[in-house]
Amino acid sequence: MDHDELARQVREALVYAELIWSRYRDHGAAADLKAATHTYRKILADPTVAAEFPAAVQSAQANLALALLDVHALTGEPRWLDEAIDLTDAALALEPDAAAAPGGTPAATGHEGRMAVLNTRHVALIRRHMATRSKADFAAADAAVAAMKQLAPDSPLVRINGGNQAMLRFDATGAIDALDDAIADYERAAELATPAERLQALGALAGALVERHGLYRSLDDLARAYSAEQEVLAALPADSPLHAQHSMVLGNILLARHEADGNLEALDAAIDTYDRLTALDKAESRNQLQNVGYARFLRYRHRRDVRDLELGILACSQAITGDDEKSPPQATPGRLTNLALGLGERWRLKGDAADLALARQCFRGAVADGLSVHPKVALNAAVDWGALESEAGEWAAAHEAYQAGISALQSLFEAGVGGDAQEVWLYEGRGLGPRAAYAAAKAGEPVAAALAIERTRAVAWTRALRLDTADLDRVAAVDAALARRYREAAARRRSARPQDAVAAARELAAVIQAVRQRPGLERWLVQSTLADLEAAVGEQPIVYLAAADGAGVALIATRADEGFHVDVLWLPELTDKAVRERLRGPDGAGELGGYLALYEAWMHANDVAYEAATEAWSAALDGLMRWYWDAAIGPLLAALPAGTERVQLVTPGALGFLPLHAAWVEDPARPSGRRYALDVVAFSSAPNAVVAAMAASAALRCESAAPSLLAVENPLVSAQHDLPCAAFEVHSAASRFTNTTLLRGAQATRERVLAALPQAWLVHFCCHGDAYTDNPLASALHLAANRPLTLASLLDTRLERCRLVMLSACETAVIGTQLIDETISLQSALLQAGAAAAIATAWAVYDTSAALLVARFYAEWRGPDAHPPHRALQLAQQWLRDSTNDEKLEWLGVWAAEGKSLTANAQPER
Repeated sequence: MDHDELARQVREALVYAELIWSRYRDHGAAADLKAATHTYRKILADPTVAAEFPAAVQSAQANLALALLDVHALTGEPRWLDEAIDLTDAALALEPDAAAAPGGTPAATGHEGRMAVLNTRHVALIRRHMATRSKADFAAADAAVAAMKQLAPDSPLVRINGGNQAMLRFDATGAIDALDDAIADYERAAELATPAERLQALGALAGALVERHGLYRSLDDLARAYSAEQEVLAALPADSPLHAQHSMVLGNILLARHEADGNLEALDAAIDTYDRLTALDKAESRNQLQNVGYARFLRYRHRRDVRDLELGILACSQAITGDDEKSPPQATPGRLTNLALGLGERWRLKGDAADLALARQCFRGAVADGLSVHPKVALNAAVDWGALESEAGEWAAAHEAYQAGISALQSLFEAGVGGDAQEVWLYEGRGLGPRAAYAAAKAGEPVAAALAIERTRAVAWTRALRLDTADLDRVAAVDAALARRYREAAARRRSARPQDAVAAARELAAVIQAVRQRPGLERWLVQSTLADLEAAVGEQPIVYLAAADGAGVALIATRADEGFHVDVLWLPELTDKAVRERLRGPDGAGELGGYLALYEAWMHANDVAYEAATEAWSAALDGLMRWYWDAAIGPLLAALPAGTERVQLVTPGALGFLPLHAAWVEDPARPSGRRYALDVVAFSSAPNAVVAAMAASAALRCESAAPSLLAVENPLVSAQHDLPCAAFEVHSAASRFTNTTLLRGAQATRERVLAALPQAWLVHFCCHGDAYTDNPLASALHLAANRPLTLASLLDTRLERCRLVMLSACETAVIGTQLIDETISLQSALLQAGAAAAIATAWAVYDTSAALLVARFYAEWRGPDAHPPHRALQLAQQWLRDSTNDEKLEWLGVWAAEGKSLTANAQPER
């Protein structure tokens, strides 16, 4: 056959295959698809075509690969994906050829042809990744998108593919920067696209915005998603099959609106949308069915209509058992979770053990699958599962659930890079630690209970400590070059400028993952371990005090002749609700109430209302601490080993707001008529055992350093802000040191203080302070020229020589409320900077009483008896409380004789 005749036949074959393939896509006749693939294979099998028309071979490879994606969608057989990927490899491996295939079909190696092949390759790799969880396929899909962006960075199709890839990364890891990248890609695609491409980009954008709304609760994201879907629906032809898909997304947006603000009309509208699609026989996909079921469960909880519950269970069951093979496996954890939620509700209604057992099976499957492909779903499923099992009293299963939740939270936290990604996941996991601890203790696993709090408390702080103190000897023994890479990446992360921080964090995360690929290092830097807990427990116990849903528990970790062990003390009155409502007022009240409301009223009272506000707050604190004795502290003190003099307390959740040492009970034999907790033992607090061990190590390190004092005295020197007792207080400290640096009044500038901090052994702040519980990084000590030394500005400070920081200012131990378990305060910032200890205030303090307490503390610590700091503080508190005014003046001695005045007036506050 001559060349021209062969060219004609090849041209006709390519055109024929394309026509019948197009007819398949229009009408769905499988015979047309089979004929098209057969024709492409025939072209590829002819050696003469391969020799004379390489461009035709490239086109046939590219088109066959794309057609095989349709075959896979039709049959679900993975071999078609394998062949499609191999074909794209072959097409991309050919050198660029300017010649066109017969009939003018562009070669696969031309610009547009390579783009088409890369797109096919990306789709095939992602499908196979979804089926096999192959990280190699996911990485290859990333590479395909990167290659497309290099060829055509502003192609709408490339941007949409990039967004889809980023969404998959978000689903698989919880990396919020990937979600943000996806939204940016979809937005850019919508700007550049043709009308048809714009609709595709807007639909994808709406889904990503709803996902982000679920994390940040941003009504702006929700409104933008609604607007995008409305534009899509308005532009679609009336008979478009895409109407159902986008109407379903609109229903999902309405559902999200209900979850955001409780709007029942939005929930009804969402269900009406789903029902309308079902009536039109267009709600058959698994994802659609699970949305229908979940929405009905939500309405059942509001209206208690059993029909909603039963129809929801039916829909969720069909979502799992249906024959829609096109839905990705990542949806499976969500489907299982939704069915489990419905079964749990029916168990609560009817008490059928079969419903509970099936819900457990679904939750277990959702968590197991979600941990590998969708950790966000795994976290939510684990929390819901744990709550159900706790309600049923099935503590072993509840323990299993919450442990899985902690693993999911750890995975999500580690994936968080840039911005506030880690904070978002920590917020999503709030309250997990106490619930997990209670369930583990009930299941007879007290050590696991303590570790549950360890692993959910001060997570970011502990992570930073681990990065700084990583056991690189273990890594170097396996791979010295990898240990060096870690050391260099960690150094870059610590010194990175703000604009480089995300890239540095990603580099460090990649190195850590590489370390974990080595045998024996799979859990390197992952979680607190039993060894961490054992190392932190010295002669005195560590006590974990947790308030859970049903009751509270104290976990008393001690070391004795028989070794390390954890004892459990049940505290029936210490429920999470009891603590929360005493602090904030009744649930659902809207406005802040309880102790914290009275404290806020006192802090903002004018001169007329000040006395009444003071009395109201003091009475509330008094009552709260009396209740706390009966609910927790009294039983705890009775349960401590004989001879216990000091306790290290770890108090997750809202308990972190309470001054445990101030709990009291009536005792006529004492001067005050009361026995306080601090009269029995000395209390110290720590976020967790890892931090406590760090502090103990720092204290030992400082023992060999020469003591020196850095004192900041009364920086704001105006009459309005003057602290009359500040000079006495600072003198009480300075008189016990020979090496002192005093920054007084206008000398105490922010720059001088920051420059002097790293060299100090003792740091003493005597100034004004403020805590901002809704934005703790703005909490500050107020220095000269009214310039604040904020918590944020302290994060890069290193205090490697510092034995103690005295924070004699208002509210320096008050923690942020959004992430309570991260214990973000001025006190914790200085400990994280390396100080071995920090003494801080739990509320606004008066100038006179603060000065007296601090002066007595220094007398006990640095005086002849030289008590350790915790004991010195205990003695100083007892003295200030029990001594008479005459005894205080007598002790002041020389100071009073010199005519200096220490008034007993309530103001000023610090």
